[in-house]
Amino acid sequence: MPMKDLPNRLPSSGRNRVHAIGEPTIAPRDAVQTDTGGRVFERQPGLIPGSTIEVLLVDGQPQGHVMRRSPHFVVWSEIADRVHVQGDGLPWECIARMWEGPRGAAISDDEQWCVVIGLGFVAFPLRPGREVRSHWRRPYHERWQLHLPMTGDLADAVMFTRVRALSGHQFGLSTQWGLGNAWTTREWVYDADTDTIGEPRDIIDEAKRRQALRPAISPAYAQERQLAATLRGDGAESTAEAGTTFEVNPAGGETVLAKGKPVGSVLCRSSRFVVWEELGSMVCVEGDELPWLLLDDMYGGARAAAISNDEEWCVDVGCGFRVRSLRLAGAFRTHGADPGNILWLDQVEALTGHTFLLRGGAGSAVRDYVYDADRDELRPERTADDSM
Repeated sequence: MPMKDLPNRLPSSGRNRVHAIGEPTIAPRDAVQTDTGGRVFERQPGLIPGSTIEVLLVDGQPQGHVMRRSPHFVVWSEIADRVHVQGDGLPWECIARMWEGPRGAAISDDEQWCVVIGLGFVAFPLRPGREVRSHWRRPYHERWQLHLPMTGDLADAVMFTRVRALSGHQFGLSTQWGLGNAWTTREWVYDADTDTIGEPRDIIDEAKRRQALRPAISPAYAQERQLAATLRGDGAESTAEAGTTFEVNPAGGETVLAKGKPVGSVLCRSSRFVVWEELGSMVCVEGDELPWLLLDDMYGGARAAAISNDEEWCVDVGCGFRVRSLRLAGAFRTHGADPGNILWLDQVEALTGHTFLLRGGAGSAVRDYVYDADRDELRPERTADDSM
């Protein structure tokens, strides 16, 4: 996550007051609301045994949860992506919408400032007519990119996982996202008074690192950028290390099991390789002398996959198609997944050499394409309709 080149002074995408989205309409904007419009906060058991969370109920239905309370203020998440605040002398208001949803909030000890984290963060003083600052955020990202280390356009869009109030108006913002293991936490210190953030520091949990199967990437696989181990907390470089197994199902296919629990299905096999999908969208491959690789987090899930007859190339299709050379540090390509012009594909078949037949569409709009992996070239297959 190449953050060190950023200037300490944070450019804000919202220096002026943001336009409110999803604001309450019970009273005019300039009227002070001392309640929360009929919303009810109720303590309920949390996911962790013995813990509790404060759930937001609207007409008896859960609509969000409280992220932070202080003696005079409450900050909560509503309808998955909306940040609301209300308190003494502070009217109830929707502050912002955060794509991928807010993950947490912190309030300074003197209750002057609040910071809410998620994909980036927003900071605002707890007073009416406030300035809302928005940092390290983007209005849109392809969902299937977020499992990858933060590179390219995502380099400035940090997915923060924790925030804590420090002394004065400083806040510790931290993440474990995209760091490649479960024992490292990267933390920045944000100063609300100066609107600046310092250089990050890494905090290592030695106990968690000792529990990992493989605390470092083995030298043999060090250059493999798609190694699944870098995205796993246990560092497993193979399905055997991770406890992943494959089991024939009644439908004639193969189910992927993670420590006995079904997590996906096999897309295709050859004599040396297996390609599968797990958790609805993760496309993986493993084989002789090839570690467990994560080909992509394909939006909508993969529909099919094929391996060339000589087991040199693999192609999987769905939202566009991905192409991988089945060797260490082999070529990887992605095509047809531009959010503005997606090529939806349903079938793929290996032809002679390193060519593949790809098919997509529905009804009379079904279209065949031939992809040549050697040339990295896709062309529509000529049909009788084309000649007419």
